[in-house]
Amino acid sequence: MNRNILITGGSRSGKSIFAEKLSLSFGKKPSYVATAKNIDEEINNRIIIHKKRRKNSWYEFEAEINLIDTLKKIDKKSPVLVDCITIWLNNIFYEKKNWKIEVQKLSKFISTYNQPLILVTNEVGSGIISMNKLSREFQDASGTTNQILASVCDQVYFVVCGIPTKIKG
Repeated sequence: MNRNILITGGSRSGKSIFAEKLSLSFGKKPSYVATAKNIDEEINNRIIIHKKRRKNSWYEFEAEINLIDTLKKIDKKSPVLVDCITIWLNNIFYEKKNWKIEVQKLSKFISTYNQPLILVTNEVGSGIISMNKLSREFQDASGTTNQILASVCDQVYFVVCGIPTKIKG
């Protein structure tokens, strides 16, 4: 049985650690797909922390924009963790691509994906409403993206304070 799992929650909620443990529970060496662009020292430090935690227990890929193309290249026996959809969406915004089209393509692809797939995303709508128009547009796009992806995933978890709660499946 294929399992497409969406894991959401706030920043520093424990989503990534939970997603990594879940990926490892499938019993095969998992693949990690990173979406962050290494653009400054702060992001670089976050990347280092994530890589140290994973050690050499993972196949590693990067997909700042072309997530579907990257997923197609991964060994079909490997569970896959994508961390994170919110950053991928940010990259799409930055490149001025049509996020609605990109998310629809991804959701259609996910619905036919034949191996365990775990997607990490952020619940950005739980905070304050930004005074900045672009920030509000991104917040709306992120919420819509999460709803679309949740609709094609078998399971959805919400993580808060390091505690995952299954909300679908």
